[in-house]
Amino acid sequence: MLGRQLNNLITSYHRGYNFYVEINGTGFSFSKASGIENDAQMEQHREGGYNYYTHYLRNQSSGSHVLTLEYGSTNMNFKLDEIEPGRYFPDGVYLTILNTSSLVSSKIFVLDGCYLQKISYGEMDAERSSLVINRMEIVYSRMACLTTGL
Repeated sequence: MLGRQLNNLITSYHRGYNFYVEINGTGFSFSKASGIENDAQMEQHREGGYNYYTHYLRNQSSGSHVLTLEYGSTNMNFKLDEIEPGRYFPDGVYLTILNTSSLVSSKIFVLDGCYLQKISYGEMDAERSSLVINRMEIVYSRMACLTTGL
């Protein structure tokens, strides 16, 4: 059901790249995305008595991860400029990998516990006319990966 809802959003959105990011219900195209990871910290427990076995138990989340998104400073992304550092995203952030031949999603990364940590604006040079590349750093605590099977 979630994949179907996201596919409906994607079909109404202009495709710029092979992935699509939804922040607070609004879709954006980014030129690069990095920092999607999921890990577990394990704690070792030895059983009492004869100590034949060592058990490994998962600790609580060891901290946060940082999703870095890069985008060109254009009029298409004016809504991104309204988001200030410290903003919490209660609905999470969805990064959808699109099928290369159509607008159908093949994989969805769901990031939870997200807030905007930092925005950095690219170098502006008066001697050269080039696109300014901005970076957003979104901190998240948990990640789940959904495969749509298409």
